[in-house]
Amino acid sequence: MTVNIPVLRKMLEWVEEQDKLAIATRDWYQPDWFSFKPLEEDCGTQYCAAGYVVQLEGWEPYKEGAMDTTQGRMGTSRCEKHGVVKEVGEVATKILGVTVEESHSLFYGGNDARAIRRKCEEIAEKAGEKL
Repeated sequence: MTVNIPVLRKMLEWVEEQDKLAIATRDWYQPDWFSFKPLEEDCGTQYCAAGYVVQLEGWEPYKEGAMDTTQGRMGTSRCEKHGVVKEVGEVATKILGVTVEESHSLFYGGNDARAIRRKCEEIAEKAGEKL
């Protein structure tokens, strides 16, 4: 498996850029794959790092069957593209070309931006690359 360094780098840059913003204005929310307000109150979608990766490749949140989250938002772990529905983590793992173990560590919901940077650097170094 070949690590997709350009997408890994782009994801990291996005996370670090989002981390500089006030929490209320961020599009990055690591605990949920995709998080969004119900349609009548739509104020945008928030992504975890994996959610960001899949949307770069044209995948969208699969809102059917989404569940309430603790912030009064709806959340889903599934994404859809051209009528195909898959788990976000599975799609992001494939796009990045990382192992399942690496993706679990990288996409852990409790990661902050520094932890994600460390994980990205470890993955890149293992692939013989630098970020």
